[in-house]
Amino acid sequence: YVLEFLYFIATFIPFVVPYINKAYQKLCFSSSSVRVDRSDKVYNFDCLFKQYVNEWAIPMEYLPSAIRRIKSMIATKGYNVHFPIEIRFCAADDCWLSPSYNRLSVYIGVIMYRPYGNDIEYKKYFADYEKIMLSYGGRPHWAKAFDLPISTLISLYPETYKKFEALKNQLDPTGLFHNSYLERLFPLENKHSTNNEINLHKPQVHSDGVDVTVAEKNLADYIRKNRIQSIGL
Repeated sequence: YVLEFLYFIATFIPFVVPYINKAYQKLCFSSSSVRVDRSDKVYNFDCLFKQYVNEWAIPMEYLPSAIRRIKSMIATKGYNVHFPIEIRFCAADDCWLSPSYNRLSVYIGVIMYRPYGNDIEYKKYFADYEKIMLSYGGRPHWAKAFDLPISTLISLYPETYKKFEALKNQLDPTGLFHNSYLERLFPLENKHSTNNEINLHKPQVHSDGVDVTVAEKNLADYIRKNRIQSIGL
């Protein structure tokens, strides 16, 4: 809670932020350590207090260059950024919308804390950071505060974005499982009723007597046919 209080004071005198960062680093991270355990025990940690976070994955070979450019950008623009910049590595995978799709990746994350829930300036810093990440073909973490138009997102997944969208529309043609975030990523072309939408809220009955909606039936049928346990981003 001392760190939160210090960052709160820094909202009035921003030039002290680098000194707070150095003191925090020296106190808590001055020596190296190694820990081997299950991933949920290692990566599950207390985020301390509210924060804005942006994190992107870029091809692993670009890490040194990207870090140098981020450091230079912070110094040149005079941003009083909060500690730390986080780095983590990830193997390539074959998940259609994974930031690590088909490539060895390194995630670089930036943070701006919100002491006591107060808003702080972060958008200019994040925008400059995103430009650097994009220049390396970076892909944003889906659960972080990125700001990209749909056209740019599609270009980051040229082989798979539309394939995923088509599958989503097949399983949920009426947008039953949509929310404001998914609407931003996958806007429905036709929000009005169609023949496929007539029974959206009218239950259908399976042979086992269970009531299901059209979207739920489509999802269940797909899982059965493809013998998979779950589908997700």
